[in-house]
Amino acid sequence: MSCPTCDHTMESIGVTAEGLRYFWCPRCGTLRSKNGMAETGHDEITHPKLVDRCRGFVADFCSGELKDLNEVSHSLNYHGIEEAIHIPSERTQR
Repeated sequence: MSCPTCDHTMESIGVTAEGLRYFWCPRCGTLRSKNGMAETGHDEITHPKLVDRCRGFVADFCSGELKDLNEVSHSLNYHGIEEAIHIPSERTQR
């Protein structure tokens, strides 16, 4: 099954007693639950907050808003990307 966020192949991570199947994407972390009994059944998708944060950063970057390294660094901080990928002692100090 393809990930609805990044199109990578999702991995099955388990089935509940009610038949609800869970899948996880190892590339982006998206979770998907699916009712395997019916095509029109339950299908819920949850992607990590970091996906939203990265999409916001990419929008800033592609709009030409970021002119220099300071603005790039500020945008990474503004969108919460740095706090999501580094422990506090490894974050850029501002």
